[in-house]
Amino acid sequence: MKNNLTVTFLICLLMPTQTLANCSEEAVTEVLSQNGYTYEFIETDDDGDHFYRVVKDGSQFTMTAESDGDLSFTKFYNNDLGLTNDNAAEVMEVYKYLQVYIDSDGDLAMQYHVAVFGEPRCHSDLSAHVRFYMSLVESAEQYLAAL
Repeated sequence: MKNNLTVTFLICLLMPTQTLANCSEEAVTEVLSQNGYTYEFIETDDDGDHFYRVVKDGSQFTMTAESDGDLSFTKFYNNDLGLTNDNAAEVMEVYKYLQVYIDSDGDLAMQYHVAVFGEPRCHSDLSAHVRFYMSLVESAEQYLAAL
């Protein structure tokens, strides 16, 4: 039993601290900076969730990094094409990971959510999720323009 505790303790010491810590503002901004994103930190709410405005290659969206590591991405558009929720549903059929809807102001919204299960920690693939979201949105934009 004592040997098992020793091995567990040693494994914990060898693990990167980022995987053991809550998702801090510093950890998120470090990943965004390292990957060349222009961003503006908006705020940290009472739950410890961090809100950012992120810009890359002319595309702008908001990102929420919850203190437990969950991520949310949202981009809003003026609904100049007169799209309906039926159009949004059609896009969601094609792009399964993307939530698309017309909000209460009549604007189009595209969202993507990533949950981290287990102990609270920053998502190790935050940058990959940003890139994936951007590619989804770009494809969905092209799809909607063709309607």
